[in-house]
Amino acid sequence: MDWEALARAIVARRVELGHTSRQTFVDASGLSARTVGDLETARRDSYARETLVRLERALGWASGSAQAVLDGDEPTVAYPDVQPFTDPGGDDVGFIIQRIEASTLPPGQREAMLRLARTVQRRQRQEREDLSRRQAEERQALAFAVIELATHEGGPDETTGLPPLRAVGPKRPADDLIGREQAQWRP
Repeated sequence: MDWEALARAIVARRVELGHTSRQTFVDASGLSARTVGDLETARRDSYARETLVRLERALGWASGSAQAVLDGDEPTVAYPDVQPFTDPGGDDVGFIIQRIEASTLPPGQREAMLRLARTVQRRQRQEREDLSRRQAEERQALAFAVIELATHEGGPDETTGLPPLRAVGPKRPADDLIGREQAQWRP
């Protein structure tokens, strides 16, 4: 039995599925971090059959694939028509949608699951966009604050000891953010 071959196959499939860190795979698989670590480093040479079955399911392998690798063969992917997830943003809902679409579930159940998964996917995408937008506004506000500090002509604010932040030129959307941030600095 070639436990090192199984370890290499596990790591390769985990990465192929988009789990670039062991922890994301642990979270998705339900296996313990220690078990996954032992499997990926060939630290042990004996596992309960149930552990290997859970591993095969998490990797999308057909039943018996782990034993096949141990015997010198290749694992069989249970859903060969489903493309592995490779979104760098960590959104594995796309992979789940592909699995549902490729499934043989009854049509009503399949459509209900697809609606739910697509709703989750839309919400996650919107949350990422909102976060990116907020981060851009905060960076812009900070840049304006730095420019204002560099060109400041007045004395320091009496309560904070910092130069006051004031708008230069036309009001910008970030000015509101600057005002809120400055208000938080005050005791």
